Amino acid sequence: MISGPLYISRLVACLADAGPQIILQYGNVDITASELLASLYRYARALMTLGIGRGSLVALFAPNCPDAIAIRYAANLIGSGAVYLSNPATIERCGELVAQMAPDLLVLFPPTVALAPTDSSVRIASVGITVAAAAVRLDHLAVEHGSVALPCSAMIRSTWHRWQEPSEQQQANGRAARLQGQHENRAVGRPQPVA
Repeated sequence: MISGPLYISRLVACLADAGPQIILQYGNVDITASELLASLYRYARALMTLGIGRGSLVALFAPNCPDAIAIRYAANLIGSGAVYLSNPATIERCGELVAQMAPDLLVLFPPTVALAPTDSSVRIASVGITVAAAAVRLDHLAVEHGSVALPCSAMIRSTWHRWQEPSEQQQANGRAARLQGQHENRAVGRPQPVA
């Protein structure tokens, strides 16, 4: 049994406490804790609008940028998993990777738009660029939903009604991710996680 607050609750509290303090620099832009927190709330509400919630998986083909960070934490805030997908060597491998992960939503950014699988049934959203395959611009949807704070526990509870036992595919994805993590840990000599 896990005791204590979830890391996302602690992150939200730290961002709220830091307020106007600059916590990220991206290019020539300084991002304050309050700006990142507002972005996190906007993306959380946008993801919820798309039906993403507890038990969902959001995959990102993303550069290391503030929007990608906010989307990752927004997914965690509403009880979803989030994973950055590696840059595959070929477009075919990209499709295989997306099929293996079977995310509920795949998010693309301008530098990664070419990685959009062409024959996938995965729902695609984009940030910073309109993609023909993407049904929605997640950044536009986030702006529509504002940045009003909603406590972490309330956001997780609000999606609880949609939670159900993971499907066989989701269970297989979880096992595959754990196995891949164990493989990566062995490759760099890190201690193995306990199963």
